Amino acid sequence: MKLEDLSVGSISKVGETFEVDEKVSDFVGRVKEKNLDAAAVFDGSDYKGIVTHQMIAERNIPLNTKLSKVVLRTPLIEENLSVMDVAELMVKSGVNALPVFINGFEGLITDRNIISALTKVGGLREWSAEDVASEPILINMNDDIGKARNLMREKNVSRLPVVDDEGKLVGMVDSMILVKHIPPKEGITRGDAGGDTVPVYDIPASAIMDDNPAIVENNTPLNEVVELMSKHPTASVVVTLDGGPVGIITPKDIIELIASRKKEEGVYVQITDMPELDEFTLEKMYEIIETGVQKVGRVYGSAEYLFVHIKEHQKEGAKTKYSVRVRFMTPVGMFISRGMSWDILEAVGDALDRLERIVIESHKKFLDSRKKGKI
Repeated sequence: MKLEDLSVGSISKVGETFEVDEKVSDFVGRVKEKNLDAAAVFDGSDYKGIVTHQMIAERNIPLNTKLSKVVLRTPLIEENLSVMDVAELMVKSGVNALPVFINGFEGLITDRNIISALTKVGGLREWSAEDVASEPILINMNDDIGKARNLMREKNVSRLPVVDDEGKLVGMVDSMILVKHIPPKEGITRGDAGGDTVPVYDIPASAIMDDNPAIVENNTPLNEVVELMSKHPTASVVVTLDGGPVGIITPKDIIELIASRKKEEGVYVQITDMPELDEFTLEKMYEIIETGVQKVGRVYGSAEYLFVHIKEHQKEGAKTKYSVRVRFMTPVGMFISRGMSWDILEAVGDALDRLERIVIESHKKFLDSRKKGKI
């Protein structure tokens, strides 16, 4: 099956539903029982939105809170869209699950459902793990769960590779693990039944982590990556080098890639993990990105996606060093560039300048090869 042939009708769906008056505790119980990623919330027959384990993990929500207070409204899928359309809708709306209402409510399509469906798709070998991996946000095995939860909320991520004191990968903590192990505002008992009660957010990541994370190398073909993701409890893989994590691939990364394959006019830009900035700096950043998009967009005439990932790389007092990773999707493949600076605008500008040079050089090689009759 080709990617273009995969549509809503051929993707499995999650049929779990809740009423608005049910409690967060009801959803948490279902997550523990069925490894539930998300569920649709209704008020009678009226669709209100979704609730996900990531939402619950990131926020200290009392268990007796009604779902009506936490529900997230989403777009609806009301026709048999292609998987690329669904992925684009997820990217633009910032959600990992969408309800299907073609013949009434048919269920939710989650990013994990899409990963499973992609195992039947050919043509993914043209990409490798390095093409789609994001920079990992790491946590030490001795760091407490409270820090893991805060990192997920601050960095807008749902998975944290766990490392030892030498920087070697030893496990993974994701939002589902947090929800399964952390009843909000309660304690757990360390040791035997008569042991000390420890506040849940004070226990170390090593106590709850998945200690068998899926591992790949930079050059692992994407079809193998997707196969691993579909089978692993965290639906993710870690890219390692000499035992240490250098990248992570989550369903979000795959969804971005699939969305970029849709043919349309213009360039779609998404910025992730952006820190809080003053209005002047934010305006300047968008100006830099717009200029960069115009420059690289001149090389290719059809649809492109530009993904800008910003990471706080290092802190020294009040100063922050920023790492910027740019992925530019074109009809001929993906281009990746990076920039780093103590000034966030310089980091973004440097990454886009590098991207322009890479794209132009690649296009020159393409034209030279065509002139010589090699393609």
